[in-house]
Amino acid sequence: KLLLSFHAYSPYNFAMYNSEVTDTTFDDADKTSLDDMFSSVRSQFSSIGIVIGETSASNKDNLSERVKWAKYYFSTAYNTYSMPCVLWDNGSYEASSTSGEQHGYLNRTSLSWYFPTIISAIMSAVD
Repeated sequence: KLLLSFHAYSPYNFAMYNSEVTDTTFDDADKTSLDDMFSSVRSQFSSIGIVIGETSASNKDNLSERVKWAKYYFSTAYNTYSMPCVLWDNGSYEASSTSGEQHGYLNRTSLSWYFPTIISAIMSAVD
C-alpha cells in the first residue's frame, strides 16, 4: 500500500507567524481555504490513503480561535475527506507575536496538556 503524508499548517497566516500579516481569528475565509486544500489533495490522490503528518496552529494568545480551528480542521479532514491528522508538538507553548513556532501541547514534565480545550476539540471532532 502507498500512503501520502504531507504537512499542512493551514491556513498559513492563521496557523503560523507572518511578519506582514497578524491573523489571530479563525473565520469563514479560513474554513473555505481548508476546504479547498482538503478537496484538492483528495481529488489528486483519490486512489491512495492520505495522512496529514504534521499540523498545528501557533499560539498567538488566541486560545478560543485555536479551539475553533482544531475542531474544524480535524473534523473536516477526518470525517469529510478521510484524512487522519497528526498534531505537531515542538514543546514551545508560550504565546508569541514574533514567531510562528509556538506548537507545544504536551507538558512533558507533568504529562498534562497545556491546552486541554484544544485536545478535547480534536478528540470530539474525530470521535
